[in-house]
Amino acid sequence: MPPGKEAEGVFMEVSVLCRVRVWGGLGRQVTRSSSWGGRPTRARREAPIAGCLTRARTDAAIGTGFTSSLGVDGRPRVPGAANTGPVTCDTREVSQAYATAVDTLETRELRYFVTVAEELHFGRAAERLGMAQPPLSRAIQQLERRLGVRLLERDRRGVTLTGAGEVLLHEGRAALDAATAAVRRTRRAGGADGPGGPRDRLVLAVKAGASHELLHKLLDAYAAVPEAAEIEVAPSGTCEQGEMLRDGRADVALMHTPFNSLAGFDSEELMTEGQIAILPAGHPLAARGTLTLAEVTGIPELPLARWARDGAYPPGPGPEIRDQTQLAQLIALGRTVAVFPDSARSWLWAEHTAVPLTDAPPVVTHIAWPAHSRSLALADLIRTAARL
Repeated sequence: MPPGKEAEGVFMEVSVLCRVRVWGGLGRQVTRSSSWGGRPTRARREAPIAGCLTRARTDAAIGTGFTSSLGVDGRPRVPGAANTGPVTCDTREVSQAYATAVDTLETRELRYFVTVAEELHFGRAAERLGMAQPPLSRAIQQLERRLGVRLLERDRRGVTLTGAGEVLLHEGRAALDAATAAVRRTRRAGGADGPGGPRDRLVLAVKAGASHELLHKLLDAYAAVPEAAEIEVAPSGTCEQGEMLRDGRADVALMHTPFNSLAGFDSEELMTEGQIAILPAGHPLAARGTLTLAEVTGIPELPLARWARDGAYPPGPGPEIRDQTQLAQLIALGRTVAVFPDSARSWLWAEHTAVPLTDAPPVVTHIAWPAHSRSLALADLIRTAARL
């Protein structure tokens, strides 16, 4: 049979097993036209990865059996018979198309799943996404079918993540962060190409109030570098710098172990310091030369301030802190106590007193950046920081 032509008067129908269309070797969809009724028909084949057995039916066939270019054996119709029989099919092209479809996820699909996984409630997730619940449910079901795994367990008590769902939640968040980071950093790079724009711009994330003297030295030293990029300082919460690096809000950050995790980043150690308790100036413990962590965390009238970590506040009676100004005011009013690196002394008010902690682990300040970064301006900034 000539290529691209089928036997006249034959309409082939192949049952659906896994909704995979047949594609050509380079992504071309295989479409054939029949003369039956003058309507083009799209051949569709279904198969598992390893192999398949399909059942084909021929209608209004004339002449003898034939083998189509799709590899399906067509036979003449016999009046009164079922006209159905098992035929084998070549799964090479099907497997390639199936693998391509499964290995490629859209950011829209990931965003849908991550939102459902975080809310563990389809209604709340749909509201957060600004869409109706039925299409969201269908999208998650389609995603599960494509991946071939169950991501969510649904019952009367609610929604829970399976082991596979936990993996996709972790990987999906990272993928969405990477996509968002690419957009933000590309736009920053594009801004440098505008008329009269700077050669480059870097966003430096810093914990508000920490490493104040070190930050001043770094900015002054880098400003003296020939063709230095513009540095935008972005104050952050206690553990927010890592998230800002991952989602592209920042290009580089000053991070502090053991409070910040350096996993996934390249880093350079800059300084090590002790920790202090910051108390109201009139409190009895403010007159002490040193304190221990147990003494600081056991003051009934001064519960330890709580900072959000990964979007949630740790349990405890202390106030939930959103920014440094709020914290400073609550300490001055005698409502809370906080533990900070020794360099935080630079922002203390007259109503505050800093007392060294004898048993608190040392705080190590690092300059950290995404491991894949190829920015020359960032390399200059890191070299400058390492020389301080």
